[in-house]
Amino acid sequence: IVIAITIKPSNELVGVWQYNEYTKYEFSEDGTGCLCADDVHYEYTYKLSGKKVTIDFEKDIVRDCDYTYSVENNELTLVGGKGTDGGTYKLKKIKEQ
Repeated sequence: IVIAITIKPSNELVGVWQYNEYTKYEFSEDGTGCLCADDVHYEYTYKLSGKKVTIDFEKDIVRDCDYTYSVENNELTLVGGKGTDGGTYKLKKIKEQ
């Protein structure tokens, strides 16, 4: 008897990540998310490729962008790439999705 088990790779970005008092990123398992700043919400879809996340915002007033990311001890580090100012951002996980 052969039993095949398929293990779906975990997406370590899934959850809610707080940048500062006013700004958080939400990543859902289905590839959608939201940049929430104060009472403004910018919906997006995202794709992962290795350690790069590409964010495609629904509204054109927000620039699509790429980040290289790493996750360690519930801290998400984003290093800006295409479409960003190139900064490095540290976010804390505040909620599982």
